[in-house]
Amino acid sequence: MTLILLRRFQSFRENLEPCLFPKILTIQQIGNLAAIRCTP
Repeated sequence: MTLILLRRFQSFRENLEPCLFPKILTIQQIGNLAAIRCTP
């Protein structure tokens, strides 16, 4: 299961510390940028 799918589950969000959710979003955004860029 991917991070994108996990973060959509209410039970996953409820079991996270509140300070971790923004960090997970940041990791996802950085991963998306890395996937889009084609620089070595």
